[in-house]
Amino acid sequence: MTSTGRTTQAPEPVVRLLPQLLDFAAARYGSSPFLLRHAPGGWQPLSFAECARAMHAFTALLEREGVKSGDRVGLQSENRPEWGLAYLALLEAGAVVVPLDTQLRPQEVGEILAAAQATHCVVSARQRAVLESVKQARLPALAILSLDAAADLPNWEAAQREFPSESARPGVAQPGDLAVILFTSGTTGQPKGVMLSHFNLLSNVEAVARVFEFG
Repeated sequence: MTSTGRTTQAPEPVVRLLPQLLDFAAARYGSSPFLLRHAPGGWQPLSFAECARAMHAFTALLEREGVKSGDRVGLQSENRPEWGLAYLALLEAGAVVVPLDTQLRPQEVGEILAAAQATHCVVSARQRAVLESVKQARLPALAILSLDAAADLPNWEAAQREFPSESARPGVAQPGDLAVILFTSGTTGQPKGVMLSHFNLLSNVEAVARVFEFG
């Protein structure tokens, strides 16, 4: 039921995998604002089409850096547009996302990434020192990618320059495949991960659509 007392029905699923939602929206809404970025001059909009292109560019970089279907990949960053778009790019590449809270200590990050058997981690410049510490102390084979410009790491800005015209990838996953592992911090014991599939996440979207009316 809505606030007006009227029952709304969820729309028929329009995609099978979570990252495909962005391409679906880009085709419908194009240059309309999707995300807002705060800059010194104020809020700057990013359109649906721009965000879809950015996602595909980062997917191409992930693939070049060896991210394969089923790989567990950490994602640690403060709240920003690139976080969500990198999340979708990881799913588009077929990876399983392991989100990491920015307040976790290096020991906790190491526990989670080790438990998940992560092969890569995407990180912001602010969080890089934590991942470098984890890599040195516990996971020497961990490959790090940056959401900020970095001369010594594969990064978001380089992806946008090098892969400006990438298109949507054919689905490399199935709806029931694992999409994300949400871990507890592991401060009082071994971290425990909740495993969610593309189907689980899309079902959440559809459940929200039953309750709220979106224009």
